[in-house]
Amino acid sequence: MADVESSSTTPDTADSIYSSISAHCLDKDVLDVLKDLQLNQKELSHQICNLQDNQVLIIRELKELKRVSVVPKHRGLKSPIRRAGRQLADTTELLEMILLQLPYKDILRYIRVSKTFQSVILGSVPIQTLLFFIVGTNTPASSSIMLNPIMKNERFYTSIGLWFDATLDRLRYCDREGRKQLTIKSVEITDEKLQDLPVLSVKLEGRMLLHWGPPSRFNAGSWKRMYLTRQPCAVQWEFTEKLARYSRQTMSGSIAGLYTMDQFLDALADSIPQHR
Repeated sequence: MADVESSSTTPDTADSIYSSISAHCLDKDVLDVLKDLQLNQKELSHQICNLQDNQVLIIRELKELKRVSVVPKHRGLKSPIRRAGRQLADTTELLEMILLQLPYKDILRYIRVSKTFQSVILGSVPIQTLLFFIVGTNTPASSSIMLNPIMKNERFYTSIGLWFDATLDRLRYCDREGRKQLTIKSVEITDEKLQDLPVLSVKLEGRMLLHWGPPSRFNAGSWKRMYLTRQPCAVQWEFTEKLARYSRQTMSGSIAGLYTMDQFLDALADSIPQHR
């Protein structure tokens, strides 16, 4: 009988224990939620403080703008607000460093961006050396950087007009009257040496036909002031002349020195035998 009574009280005891455990778990969940709410409240308070600080800064900037806007024009602005690009352009040392990392074609185009860009590009010795307008004293003579990159562009050097001037009886380039067109077919630095100088191989082709017309568009340009190479070199030229439909004559020779493009074309024209 005692065993029966003991077993009859077991469900009530289990319910009580279960209720106690459930209440404890519920209290723990509530506490966790409260803690999360407190953390969120602190974060919101922090964000509100930041917004208030930003508001104060904005108000100060607006007051400064208002003060600057009423300054007479003859007085300079003590605290001008500039964009990042303007600040970059005004920092010539930084602008020079950036330009030195660009291809030479881009640098030449950027001369027209603004007076600041033009001033930096034309006034910078490193940039002018990179563009072959100045010859550096300590420039290594490796073939990869020896030749002016503009002469590695086939579209450029094949467009240079070399002409035979009938009046002066000599080869010229970009002349004005009767002329025979010559075309530079190839320009390349070789691995050879001539009088201890690196060798530049230049091949040309020409015709006896006189050409009449306006001067070449290459008649003027800053490219003529560029140096052909960074150091003195020997130029070995080969000139093939078309005398008739199936007749050709080939001549060759060499010149040596440190030339600007203008001087190089004149020296090349002087060295090729003349024909009436």
